[in-house]
Amino acid sequence: QGQARQPSQFLDQLRRALPGLAVRYQRQKPDEEKLWAPKPCFDLACTALRAPLTPAARAAAQYYAASPRLADIRALARRARGPLVGRTRLDGLYGPVLSLTASRVDRFYQCPFSYFMDYGLRAREVRPAEFDAPEAGTFLHDVLEHVLRRLREEHPCPRERAGQIAQEEIDRFVREVWHGLERETPRFVYLFRRLGRMVTDVALHLWREMQESAFEPLALELSFAPDGDVPPLERQLEDGRRLRVLGKVDRVDVWRQGSTLYLRVLDYKSGHKSFALGEVLDGLNMQLLIYLFALQETGLPYFRQKLGEEIQTLLPAGVLYVPVRQPVIQAPRDSAPETIEQLREKAWMRSGIVSGDIGVLEAMDAALAQSGRGRYTPVRLSRDRTVSAASCVADAGQWVQLRDLVEDKLEQMGRRLTAGDIAASPVERGPGKRPCVYCPYAAACQFDPLDPGDEARRLKTCRDDEFWSRMGGKRDE
Repeated sequence: QGQARQPSQFLDQLRRALPGLAVRYQRQKPDEEKLWAPKPCFDLACTALRAPLTPAARAAAQYYAASPRLADIRALARRARGPLVGRTRLDGLYGPVLSLTASRVDRFYQCPFSYFMDYGLRAREVRPAEFDAPEAGTFLHDVLEHVLRRLREEHPCPRERAGQIAQEEIDRFVREVWHGLERETPRFVYLFRRLGRMVTDVALHLWREMQESAFEPLALELSFAPDGDVPPLERQLEDGRRLRVLGKVDRVDVWRQGSTLYLRVLDYKSGHKSFALGEVLDGLNMQLLIYLFALQETGLPYFRQKLGEEIQTLLPAGVLYVPVRQPVIQAPRDSAPETIEQLREKAWMRSGIVSGDIGVLEAMDAALAQSGRGRYTPVRLSRDRTVSAASCVADAGQWVQLRDLVEDKLEQMGRRLTAGDIAASPVERGPGKRPCVYCPYAAACQFDPLDPGDEARRLKTCRDDEFWSRMGGKRDE
């Protein structure tokens, strides 16, 4: 509590009784003093039933590993993990219609118990009351949405005009949402201006892509909902319940070839999110694929309304994460400007999977026809104009396989939810990356890494060719 702490009088008595007694001071790590007596040591072992563990708690748990009493307490703690029974109870948690979003699907496959706590019980962390600054993500999405709308309306326009539009939309956001910056701190103003420069760079990068690509941004912030832009994806489960997939897509680009419309779904990411095809096998990283296949199934009326009744077929062109961050270039000081520009382009490279059709690829990224290396897509062409093995692409048959896999994962999640599955089964993304360290529900699930019955699911890395081999298909040559 900040008060001064004095040595125990017992020490003074010992030193008077035993002259010359040496006194050594040693700082103990948290909880270590509880290891010296049976009762506090057992209490500490009980705290090891939840994560995260301190070294002292781990030592206490190992000491009492064979204790029947600790085993009984562990069994009681486990009862909170289900499975849940009773349709009335499950309907009360999730509703008679299972409404999912791409982020909810990802959360479930990361850990079903975490999903249950967040979207079933709607449990929230207790946090101190405070005023948060407007989130950068809201600012980025809002400004980029308006910038792209205006770039689309004024296309083609010079680069200077694109930068001007970006600055006008930044000023609009400050005026309408923040009501000016006069009342903000100097630090906030500095951070905002740095963020504004980054948004302008992103807008200029998107402008450049629009000049070089045959794909056009048709839909921004497209919603999947009963009253949204596009109807949601729905499925009937075996027990009669319905599963409904809702959501919102940052951007949908299209390329029209006669009566066929190619769709490309993009999502803006300010972090370092990357697409890993192998994770789809575990139900993860399916966000953009869910949106793409939902558009294929339910989006035809929307696109006909926008482009005309002649549209008959919707085909996948790809899904890509678009980085919206200021790239940090690491290069020697004497590097040539061309080298710096190449490094910048590499930092702006999208992550995802695209069509393996050469015509679609060259319409998407003109640099492929010129140099054989994509500027905006993760694709390279060999000298014979075929797609290199290192490129993340899918042919027509593989898109069908991906769609079937995603649909199977959605229906599998629906079946597990209606069966009351709330297992504490977290995904571990690599050695030393403990899945429960930052989980707000660790104390509730009582996940115990020391217990043989509690084991995290190790996420295995999988190359693209291994993925397609497991799927039973090969890329068409």
